[in-house]
Amino acid sequence: MRALPFFLRLLLLSVCAPALGHAQPADESVRNPAPAREAPIARTLRCFDFEERDAGNVEDTPLGWQKVEGSGMPHYLKGQFDFDVAYSGKTSFRMELNGGSIAFRYPANRIFVINGALYRVETMVKTSQLVNARARLSAYFCDVDGRPIQSTIRVADFDQAPAQDDAFHKLLIDMVAGENAASLVVEIGLIQPAIANSASASSRELPVEDIRGTAWFDDVKITQIPDVQISTDRDTNVFYRGEPINIRLRLKDQLTSDLTAEMRVFDVDAKPVFQRTGGISFTTASRSNELIGTISLPTMPPGWYRAMLSIRSGQTSIGNYELRFVQLGDVQRTPTPDDRFGVNATSLPPQAWSILPLAMDQLGAGRLKLSVWTDTYAIDTDRAAEFDSLLYKLRGRGIGFTACLSAIPPEIAKRIGTSRWQDLLTIPAERWQPQLAYLVSSHANHLTQWQLLDDEHAEAMVEDKSLRDVYDRLLAEFRQLVDDPDLAMPWPAWMELDGQLPPTVALSVPGEILPEQLPLYIADLRKHRGKTISLTLHPIDAAKYGRAAQERDMALRIGFSFAGGADRIDLPLLLSAHPQRGHTIAEPEPLFMIQRTVTTQLSGAKCLGKVPIADGVDAILFSRDGEGVMLVWARGDAADTTQRHVAIAMGRNPTRVELTGEASPIPRNRTDKRRPDDYDLVVGTRPIIVRDIDPALLMLRAAVHLDNPLLESSVRSLGRSLIIRNTFDTPISGTFRLIGPQGWTLSTRNTSFALNPGETLTEPVTIDFPLNCTGGQKTILADLTVEGRSDYRLAVPVPVTIGLSDVGLQTIAMRRGQDVFVQQMITNYGSTPINYTAFAALPGQARQERMVTNLAPGMTLIKKYHFATPALPMTRLRSGVRELEGKRMLNEEVPID
Repeated sequence: MRALPFFLRLLLLSVCAPALGHAQPADESVRNPAPAREAPIARTLRCFDFEERDAGNVEDTPLGWQKVEGSGMPHYLKGQFDFDVAYSGKTSFRMELNGGSIAFRYPANRIFVINGALYRVETMVKTSQLVNARARLSAYFCDVDGRPIQSTIRVADFDQAPAQDDAFHKLLIDMVAGENAASLVVEIGLIQPAIANSASASSRELPVEDIRGTAWFDDVKITQIPDVQISTDRDTNVFYRGEPINIRLRLKDQLTSDLTAEMRVFDVDAKPVFQRTGGISFTTASRSNELIGTISLPTMPPGWYRAMLSIRSGQTSIGNYELRFVQLGDVQRTPTPDDRFGVNATSLPPQAWSILPLAMDQLGAGRLKLSVWTDTYAIDTDRAAEFDSLLYKLRGRGIGFTACLSAIPPEIAKRIGTSRWQDLLTIPAERWQPQLAYLVSSHANHLTQWQLLDDEHAEAMVEDKSLRDVYDRLLAEFRQLVDDPDLAMPWPAWMELDGQLPPTVALSVPGEILPEQLPLYIADLRKHRGKTISLTLHPIDAAKYGRAAQERDMALRIGFSFAGGADRIDLPLLLSAHPQRGHTIAEPEPLFMIQRTVTTQLSGAKCLGKVPIADGVDAILFSRDGEGVMLVWARGDAADTTQRHVAIAMGRNPTRVELTGEASPIPRNRTDKRRPDDYDLVVGTRPIIVRDIDPALLMLRAAVHLDNPLLESSVRSLGRSLIIRNTFDTPISGTFRLIGPQGWTLSTRNTSFALNPGETLTEPVTIDFPLNCTGGQKTILADLTVEGRSDYRLAVPVPVTIGLSDVGLQTIAMRRGQDVFVQQMITNYGSTPINYTAFAALPGQARQERMVTNLAPGMTLIKKYHFATPALPMTRLRSGVRELEGKRMLNEEVPID
């Protein structure tokens, strides 16, 4: 049977930049008839499994290997076969330390290579008792005379694994044979720090060495593999709805007839979503032995995806490549940049700056945080061309900069003899100030926001006061150069600032701080007038909390930062950059899409505050050019997928936007014909964004409330006032009716109102509720009809809380076998002693009471109860206190654990 060409046998593909390793098990492999030949193509040039006793090798050293001699390599150290430990088979090659280093080499002129071919060198290694030394795999090419080509030396180290880790680990090196390469040399060994760090260690340093330690090597393999790159036509691998996703394959190899390939695409939950079995059309590139092919993916739902390409030679896997991309849920549009949103790219190297203009277009951010001084470059000397190009592209897009002085650059460090910021306090300013002055003055028109150190050094500011002195020193220099300089100091949110606050505080907010706590931190800094507050938000760990929790947390983190009044919000870039044949491409992280949706939807919006939606549902309202935008979510665990339907009036044409960016109209609520303005808003714990709504109408919901939502638990009638404020810019009139929980009575003198813009109605309300009403949060429903520029009928929830202002009650109920044990903690928060009867009641059991007499202010009393009961399916228990002489009482229902 005639063999098909390779480009007709490459069957499965997906997207960009090679990420070697991380193989995925293949569910299905594509097989093709092998071309007629006398012998199969041998891609494995050598495989040392060290099973040499059966082959007749009675020496301790593997056949063909040589012990490396030299300084720091004692002659008495030896290697030997180990017949008790092996990764595969029965034997490994063991090396043991007794001071010094030891290595073995497979020498030159034994593994011959082809110019331009890609080679993989790998081994499995296991170590024991190593602290400073490390197991090392190294490889390099030699010329025809056997001389090492120094520029080709590559190493892969394995440090000591955790004590409980007794497994073998892979070391791997990929390297391309250059024009002068003739053969390949491989070395394995146990290397001490004196040799391992010889290129960078100072001669005055005395590295600590390990006296004892062991390493086992097995399955040293040298393979000639194809040079493969997969990519898309988007450098960021982010696609809008409707855009074609074309995956491009570039393959370069000396041999292709033995290769087969498999390609699959997985979603964010690792579920396979695409598989293709068909031919791919290839063309020959200008480079020799290079093929270029394209495959088009079908339309996919919005989400984050990972494409896996596996290439095999016969039954052997010789290459695995991964590409990550995002399919957005909305069509392409470039939002107006909002300079309150910044993207933190301080860790991005200058070689990858080329991806930033496209990334900023997609994110809707109006500001880029970039390192202009680092320990490897300065934009005014080493990287002027790259920065000027980036500046030109971003200024045309209306994007500004926060310039970070992340480290002292090499030129200044060499001049002053130190790279420590703290040393600037004692070094004369004329030795370093001119370069700072040149940087600031030459970029004064477009670099107006600065920061000392990047956000990762926020805690260092706390630990080292001298760094704060450096900040003061640099701020003084900035004031000599520009008027009212904006120089930020990074600071961890959990630490209070002592002394005088800097003009700008870059508050680094870790994931441990809950989103709803952010307004409290902002308000604390707001007490110091004139301070600019910049927040750097860090996502929570998806591996620890789950992906759903991470996505929810990031959306709420941005929303609450706005609600708290932050001046600037800096977010992670969430793109990992990779060099690829002359340019840089980027792969998005799963959180990229969620962050991008929230920032683009809130770009240019002003926060109006929280608005009531329904019991257990929260919302933050924003306004942009007269249009309302609302972030909505249900309380509860992020893993809870329960959806609830909320009937609510929001305007005439509200639109729902998922965190993926996918937008859809919200349908009318058809269940209650009395409220024709209501829409059926489906809400879960995963936040959504609702846009195209009437902000004044939603603000009216927040403007309906009681003057005091705390209702003293008592049999007496309670008096409160209902507040209704006109949030529209035109007069309104209408009627209202208050509806309480079952058994409640609410009465008012008037049920109508007429209000001018901004005017407020205050209507007295009398409230009565049953004696057995439990404490905690309750909801009164305000049924409003509103007539104005538009007519609406609204059902507005008015939250209230039943409790006692001076008495606290906490109850714990636990089941142990057939018994239920109850513990009450009763606290007097008032200023005089109290006297109450405490009780606990379980259905089917006699009510038990305890006396609480003369409990002093600030004191807490514990009361315990025991119910002997059969194993009934009871899950809740009633607990409470009642005043001995008076009408105040408090009931609550608690779960039985």
